[in-house]
Order: sequence, then C-alpha cells, then structure tokens
Amino acid sequence: MKDYKKKYYEQSEHWSKDFSKIPPEVRRVKEIIEVIHNDVQTILDVGCGSGFFPDSLERKKRYKKLVGLDCSVEALKYVSTEKVQGNIANLPFGNNSFDLVTCLEVLEHLPQEDFEKGILELQRVSKKNILITVPNEDDLARSLVMCPQCYCWFNPCFHICSFNEDKLQNLFNNFRLMKLKKIYLFKQRYYPLLLLTIYHYYKKPTLPKTAICPQCGYQTEKCCNQDTKFSFAPFFLFKFLAKLIWHPKTKIRWLLAFYEKK
Repeated sequence: MKDYKKKYYEQSEHWSKDFSKIPPEVRRVKEIIEVIHNDVQTILDVGCGSGFFPDSLERKKRYKKLVGLDCSVEALKYVSTEKVQGNIANLPFGNNSFDLVTCLEVLEHLPQEDFEKGILELQRVSKKNILITVPNEDDLARSLVMCPQCYCWFNPCFHICSFNEDKLQNLFNNFRLMKLKKIYLFKQRYYPLLLLTIYHYYKKPTLPKTAICPQCGYQTEKCCNQDTKFSFAPFFLFKFLAKLIWHPKTKIRWLLAFYEKK
C-alpha cells in the first residue's frame, strides 16, 4: 500500500514559498522568539519544515547549536541550519540533548500512536524547556473535502487532532505549563453543519492543488472548481444569502504553550 501522506509532505509547493512574506507566519515566529529564555543555548526544532523558524534564530547569532529535524527530504533542502531527517516518534538524539525543544504546527498532524510516542520523545531530549504551537480549536468537521474519485472525506492538510487551552494544560507528564499565548486574530464564518452538508451535496468541495486523497492517492492537476449541480445564478444566490445571515467571528489562529521541566 502506497504512503500517500508521505507523498503529500514531499511536494515542493509546501516548502518553496517565502514565509518571510506571509504576515501571519512572521507574527507567529516573532511571538515564539519572544518567549525563549536568554539562557537557552541549544535548540532542536522538531518538524522544522523549510526551516523558517530555525533560520530566523540563526540570524541572531546567539545560539551555540540549532538543529532542524523533519521527515520530509524535500523540506530539508530549504533549511540553512544543521538539519536531520527523522521522525518525532523516534528522535535520533540522546536524553537531555537540548536546552529547548520546539514543535511548531506538528502535533495536529499525528495519528494517535505517533502522537503518544512523540510526546514522550520531546520530553526525553529536552533538558529544560519545550515550546509548541498548534491551531486553536481547529474545526475538523468543517474543513473536510471529498475525493471525487473514491468519495473519501479527508482534511486536505492532514490535520487529525484539534487542540484548545484545556488540552494543553497537562500535555506533558514531566513538564509544567509556564506560559500560554494566543497568536493572531482573524475572521471566520461558522456555517451550520446541516447547511454545509447541503452545500457539499450540490457542489463538490474544491480540492487544494497539494491535497492528496489518503485512500486512493487522487490529486488534482490544477487548482480549479469542481462540477456543480447548481445552475450559476441560484448557486451564487445561495452563497450570497448565507454570507448575509452568518457574519464572520473573530478567532485566535494559534496557541503557543511554553513548558518547563519539573
């Protein structure tokens, strides 16, 4: 059986973008750096992606050792600091190897077994602190798309866990939560699930270009609209009325949690 999830993370489209030109990402990294203690000398970033965070730290020239780890070979091509290919469930480092271990926008992607092992591994290799960021109250039910080939419903970003402030309180057995920050306000509409179900029946959701069906491996060749059963005018009238009734609500995009060893 092919590992379509692995194929998803090896797409250059995820990593070749310039994150320094994406304001929410710049804000998130700025907030993270502000939390790091001055006595931290060594940092491991687990799930570093293209290295925007560790590369931002390297420019400060104040750390003795910066290591980025990721499972994606393609992502590591863009990392400027020391880099290692690996998996959060089995980190290739000894106990207490780093003053600070960061894990940013990673935990929401992990299946249960890897999540449990990853939580233990982050604690094992950290000497002092762990810092994580996760999407705030990710509404997984409303983010699903349907594969037009096998009709499997899935999250196009492979998010399978949702986090809130309560869930982060006691995430680690050997570390206590010292700081919890909310990062980046944005507006989002919350439509009733019944309305979304009707919408999905009449119009297949548009799959992002990088989305890959985890069941059959289907991927769109172009980022384009799928066929719809609605005629042009009624379909847009439906969307127009829905936007009039359900107004956007302010939401926090990310939660940052900083932990200290007990």
